[in-house]
Amino acid sequence: MPPPFLPEFFMFTTIDGIRLRIPTEEPVAPESSDCCGSGSCCPCVWDYYRAQQKAWLEQKEQKQKQLQEQE
Repeated sequence: MPPPFLPEFFMFTTIDGIRLRIPTEEPVAPESSDCCGSGSCCPCVWDYYRAQQKAWLEQKEQKQKQLQEQE
């Protein structure tokens, strides 16, 4: 976990080999037209979305645990 003095927008992680900023809001799924469908993009917009979703859920769970510990 990063030091508590860092704002959330500076927090990065690597999920499934994709380096990304941890989203502060739930990620929005890409439009079907955002994906070229060739299978050659690495990472695909869907891979990136799934990594963002995973990072967001992990961050959300972490915050909930911290709130529970404070009670």
